[in-house]
Amino acid sequence: MSRDILGQISGEDWIKKGGLDVPDDIFNALDSPFDWFDSLKPINFSRGNLPTLENILDSFPETEIGDIVKASSLEMLRTSYGINKCFNSKAHINLTGKGNQIATSLKLKTRDRQIYYAAVQANNFFLNMNLLNKQLSSSSYNGQMGEVSIYQKVKESEIKNKDWLQSLVEKIQDEAVKILEPLLEQLQEKKDYIPEQVISGIKFVREKVLEESAKFYIDVEQTLQQIKNDFAEGIKALKEKALDAFIADMRELRKKIFNPAIKDFRTFIRKANKLLSFIKNEKYKNDSVGDYTVSSSFSTAIVPVASPNVIDVINVVNAIASGILQTFILKGVAIPTQLAEALTKTVTSIVLKGLNASGSEAVRYIAGDVLRGAKDLLPAVFNNTGMFAGVWGFLTSCAPYIIAAAVIIIIAIKLSQKSDIGNWITLLAIGDNKNQEPDTVFARLFGDVQEKLKDLGKLKEDLLQETGKIYENVYAFSFDGDARKLCVDMSLAVPVPMKDEIATQLWTEFSTKFDFLIQQ
Repeated sequence: MSRDILGQISGEDWIKKGGLDVPDDIFNALDSPFDWFDSLKPINFSRGNLPTLENILDSFPETEIGDIVKASSLEMLRTSYGINKCFNSKAHINLTGKGNQIATSLKLKTRDRQIYYAAVQANNFFLNMNLLNKQLSSSSYNGQMGEVSIYQKVKESEIKNKDWLQSLVEKIQDEAVKILEPLLEQLQEKKDYIPEQVISGIKFVREKVLEESAKFYIDVEQTLQQIKNDFAEGIKALKEKALDAFIADMRELRKKIFNPAIKDFRTFIRKANKLLSFIKNEKYKNDSVGDYTVSSSFSTAIVPVASPNVIDVINVVNAIASGILQTFILKGVAIPTQLAEALTKTVTSIVLKGLNASGSEAVRYIAGDVLRGAKDLLPAVFNNTGMFAGVWGFLTSCAPYIIAAAVIIIIAIKLSQKSDIGNWITLLAIGDNKNQEPDTVFARLFGDVQEKLKDLGKLKEDLLQETGKIYENVYAFSFDGDARKLCVDMSLAVPVPMKDEIATQLWTEFSTKFDFLIQQ
């Protein structure tokens, strides 16, 4: 899939449509996926500051994360273009209704069900949005990436598009003038019987096209019609003089040279005028894009439903996307609520696609509807066919934020999919003296991961009540037979999954010191 999408980047444009600029962030992400991702502000900050995110990011090799970054970057382009198309749709007035219709019609696949429960676990346990919010609420972290705000980047996309349109108009003007040059030569060769008004009219039109005063509209239609009338009058005059030989020549010239040239010229001028009307758009003159305002929120634990459908799959991923964006990625970033919601939907669609889950297309329609409600905040960007591309301009300006969130969520859900808490639990409560034998609880747990996590919390609570001690660390090691499964650091108020190498190191250390652990 990625190779197919990669083939749609032509130079600096998407799918060979001028005006749909691919931002430098995407090219950097494709050139060095892991290094680019790892250098992003939220990823860099999470290391050493946010243990839950750090554990997630360290659970996959760099090459695999790089592959996810590359695939997500390419999918972001396709998703942004898809949302832009939905936004422009004339076939569907109610885009949210269309999106819900698509989602409702989709049959839940086995993979969708697995992703649903893995996503719930990723939110509640691996990402642990409650803990993340607590850690960040006491931090001065600001999510803006680089020195340029989202508003400034969006405005730059508008200005760049204006400059590109202007250069395109100039090329069209040059092409239009090139059509007139050979026509003038032909007419001047026959100036003895070609009306002077025709030749002077063509010269006037040529100069008019190149005039700076014609910047926002090239008004030559009346002149062209007059030139055609003058040409017809010239033929009429030859008839009156009975100059049949010249009449035949004039008619041949009109049929094969004059009329085709005027037709092609008109086509170029109409295209130029269409583009000039976009350049004249008031959003280029005023700050109608507006300074963005700050909005924030955060999500809590997600309670899974017993029998999920595709809409539930979409909603759980959307809830995680909203939480990770509002709590972390966009923390302190200036952006209106509606546009932040559009970013959430975009991330949701990318994540669903990245996990090969159902519903990504449905979310595009819903995102398009959100942006229709914020159309006055979108940049005046157009492609070479005249299609409004303000959605593309906005979303691609936010590429680092979108990709960072999508990759984190995909990694968290993938980790959740391959993680499981075993049935046999060894709970070790360690005091200040690590050489002193720990207080220990051995238990057998049943149920799914959520139930086991709840039971682990009860085991810890009962131990604290029974001993009345304050422990420096509490670790839960889980096993299925001799195979060690996911282990949990329960030292904090909320459980945190341990990286496999840390769990191995700790278990080796404790079992070496305390023989009774090996015997269990």
